[in-house]
Amino acid sequence: MEIQTGDIIKVFIWHGIVKDVFVSASGRTVIEVYCIKHAMKHQPPELFILDSVEWEQATLHDLLAEETTYKKHIDRKITEMLSLQPEATQ
Repeated sequence: MEIQTGDIIKVFIWHGIVKDVFVSASGRTVIEVYCIKHAMKHQPPELFILDSVEWEQATLHDLLAEETTYKKHIDRKITEMLSLQPEATQ
């Protein structure tokens, strides 16, 4: 299956969009993928050697579902963090 810029894919457990596809001098395909985790953490896209990673095609629905899950996780962590604050200073 050929992968192209703009494809929505799942790499390992993360969903993202292929930002670029490179072919090395030795013929290996490298993909630059911008995943939900990168956007949420203000990180740059990540490079993967295509034949060294588990990946599959995904859908916009998959991508948005991961975003929703990530946001819920962040909300829970912020609530947990704020619960550490003494009552008198809240």
